Amino acid sequence: MKRLTNRQLQSIHTRKRIEDAANVCFARKGMAYTLISDIVQEANVSVGTFYHYFKNKDDLLIRQYESFDMEFADRAQELLEDGGAAECLLRFARFFSRASFKQEGRAANLEYLKARPSITLEELWPRNRPYFLVLCTLIARGQHSGQLRRDMPPEEMAELIMMFTRGYNIDWAATDGAYDLRARMDRHLPILLGSLTDGQTHDGPHRGAGYLLPEQKVAEPYRERVRQLRMICQGVIDGLGAPAP
Repeated sequence: MKRLTNRQLQSIHTRKRIEDAANVCFARKGMAYTLISDIVQEANVSVGTFYHYFKNKDDLLIRQYESFDMEFADRAQELLEDGGAAECLLRFARFFSRASFKQEGRAANLEYLKARPSITLEELWPRNRPYFLVLCTLIARGQHSGQLRRDMPPEEMAELIMMFTRGYNIDWAATDGAYDLRARMDRHLPILLGSLTDGQTHDGPHRGAGYLLPEQKVAEPYRERVRQLRMICQGVIDGLGAPAP
């Protein structure tokens, strides 16, 4: 791998400092009431420096979501480890909600979750985000083993799982973190996933083997990383043998 120059390292450091400062300000004042001037003062950078890295506050928010997504590329092998289908899907849901479990930066994370429904750019549509590839792969593998129902395609089941996974995060944010999110997810998600794990009763044409992951439209800065993630996930699917009867 090509070594980064001092200028590139400094650029990464400055960008991270602005993002960290924004998190401090969002936690302190709320995202709606935080001004660019608040962020640059906290980061000890000029307004011009902020606009060199971000177009505006919304752009900073989108870049934070992209950083969140890239963790799925970094941890793909871990998330795709073998295990029971329900166990793997629960592990995925925990990882998706991981930032909400941390006390450090919790208030800032609540602000990001509250802002989430207002972000409608095409790149942030769930099917266009890297985690969707991981989730579809887990589902295809579960269908192949006969553990997950086979009467709906993996991407439809992935959307269903994301509906209630995101719902937990947004509800937790709307109530200002009034309950232990991880404990509630660990208690409720197995019940919800139970309707998806009866592969024998709900048989159908979706057997995992031969499944092609859906095409995605992703932002240019991390397109190559997503391409690599797609290769990893598709490799898992292509390695499946004959499906369970």
